[in-house]
Amino acid sequence: MTKRDVAIFGGTFNPVHNGHIDMINYLVDNYIVDEVWVLPSYVSPHKSITDIISYEDRVNMLELSTKNISNTIVKKNFMIKIMILLIRHIHTRYLKH
Repeated sequence: MTKRDVAIFGGTFNPVHNGHIDMINYLVDNYIVDEVWVLPSYVSPHKSITDIISYEDRVNMLELSTKNISNTIVKKNFMIKIMILLIRHIHTRYLKH
């Protein structure tokens, strides 16, 4: 397997805006990384849940906004998977006796 440099770009993207897209384009266009994974989170720690556009709508906006940017992937539900793995690791490593 070939080694790839991957940028992980997380956030709520509420909503996705030109700054987000400019950052992704910069990383891809300047060959800083081989691939960009965009990881939308369900909630923001500094916003009320009522102030957030639905997760599905934000994912759709991200997919539409990045569909013409090469080597960019919107990873749906990835943040949940990462948290589950982290919790399992902490439990196994630090809490199990």
